[in-house]
Amino acid sequence: MKTEVPHGELALLLAQSDILHAGDATLKAEGFRLLLENRTEYGDNRQFLWRLARSYKDMYESAKDKLEKSSYAQKGREEAELALKNNSLNVESHKWFAVLTRLALEHESMHSKLKSGHILK
Repeated sequence: MKTEVPHGELALLLAQSDILHAGDATLKAEGFRLLLENRTEYGDNRQFLWRLARSYKDMYESAKDKLEKSSYAQKGREEAELALKNNSLNVESHKWFAVLTRLALEHESMHSKLKSGHILK
C-alpha cells in the first residue's frame, strides 16, 4: 500500500491546521475557516478531509445553539465519510467518522437513532 505524504502548500496547510487545532476556541475557529477556504482545492485529499472533519468537531464544541451543533456534526460526518471512501485504511478517518456519527445521532429522534445505530457497530 502506498502512503500518501503531503508536500508543498498542502503540507504547510495541514501543519498550520494541526497547530491551530491545538489552540483555544478562537484558534480552532480560524483553523476551520482556513480549511473551508481550501476545500475546493484539496477536497479530494484524505489527509485534508479528516482534518476538516476534525475541525467540524471543534466547531461543534464551541457552538451554543442546538441546531448549529447538529449541523456541524452532520457536515463533519459527511467529510469523514468522504475521507473513508478515499482510503478505508486511514485510522484518523475512522476515528472522526465515529466521533461525528455519535454526535450527529445525539440530535436525531429516537426512531432515527435506532435505525442508524448499526453504523457504529
